[in-house]
Amino acid sequence: MKKIFITLFAAIEIFFFSACSETNMKTGNSYLYFDGITQAITIGVDGIKKANFVGVTVRSNQDWNVNLDHQADSSWLHYFIDEGNGDGLVYYWVDTNSDFKTREGKINFSNNGKILNSLDIQQIANKPDIEIVNAESGYTILPTAVSMAVPVNHNIPWTAILEETNWAHIDSCGIDSVYLSFNRNRSDARNVTLTIQGKGEYNNIFSSAKITQEAPGLVMNENFNWLNEGDVKPYYQYPEIVYSKWTDYEKQYGWTSLDGWLYGGIGYIKLGKTSYAGDAVSPAFNTLTTITDVLVSFQAIGYIASTGKEDDGVIKVGVIGPGTIVAGTMSTVNVGGTTYNCAQFQCSVFPNSASEENGTSYDPWALDKSHFNFEIIGASKDTHLIFIGGDKWNSDLSGVGQGKNRVLIDNIKVMEQ
Repeated sequence: MKKIFITLFAAIEIFFFSACSETNMKTGNSYLYFDGITQAITIGVDGIKKANFVGVTVRSNQDWNVNLDHQADSSWLHYFIDEGNGDGLVYYWVDTNSDFKTREGKINFSNNGKILNSLDIQQIANKPDIEIVNAESGYTILPTAVSMAVPVNHNIPWTAILEETNWAHIDSCGIDSVYLSFNRNRSDARNVTLTIQGKGEYNNIFSSAKITQEAPGLVMNENFNWLNEGDVKPYYQYPEIVYSKWTDYEKQYGWTSLDGWLYGGIGYIKLGKTSYAGDAVSPAFNTLTTITDVLVSFQAIGYIASTGKEDDGVIKVGVIGPGTIVAGTMSTVNVGGTTYNCAQFQCSVFPNSASEENGTSYDPWALDKSHFNFEIIGASKDTHLIFIGGDKWNSDLSGVGQGKNRVLIDNIKVMEQ
């Protein structure tokens, strides 16, 4: 009987405490605060993407509703979860600030019209800016009469100025590009400077780039400066974008792929994906007017996984159209039922893995062993290069390393012999 009485008393005490707690939550001194947040939240110019929304833990003893202090702020400040009871979670995200002034918005938490607390969101102002894409590297063009589009990143009105010359001309300015044309060069290499300058109150903001027109003899000079795909990330994080998703502007430069496993990075191309060997077909040597012997040079580095495992690093280069390849190591490859004679190369240069084994300042493209070259005898205006990563085209690979053969290629130059 004593045990039964004690158990019954404990149950009554628990019921009494629970009832009091519920009553205190509704009628006691109200409070609402946020874990770890005691002041305004500062957000950068780029904002927070919806996919990366931020969660805030709410601590309260009241029911609460969520709304913006000013409804107009809904154009850039967003939240998810409209109401809660006691403790809870609210999520918010912020659009990019395109204005040149700081903006502030408040997410209010209220009970029966009374504001209990607010999340104060302050976003940094944007800065007026203008930049010629790849301005530091500049641009190199063929000695023939050519046209080109120079891309411009900007958030202000602008105009284009070309250093005074009788062989380079501004044809027009688009929204994000300057369209230029150049006369044929019949002598030494020559340079001209393109400047993009802000208009009106922004005329003190500018960006300049040097454009070099090579002397006769240059057939192709491809540094992929026009290619701006993917992200600035370590190579092992797959920062490149597949060819089918390149912009029309990028595709107009004439590079194609027979199998589709061609990827674009920021200023370089990558062949292959995991077990599939990719290929890249160049534009034709359309500046040639007669059958000509040429020297082809290029840079290439192999692919490395985050764990430090290196791909096979085999590269084969053939020709589609007229021409016979001459190289130190020759091989063949079957592409779509046709067998091509190829120059074969082995990458010995690889980027850092996640361990950064070569140091944070390591640049694999700066190493001499990333450079390769070979000859083509009897090339013409209908000759194309085809770069293939691996021993086979568009098929599973086998060999050393992981049996995978992703390679990165840049700085392709073709000169008359």
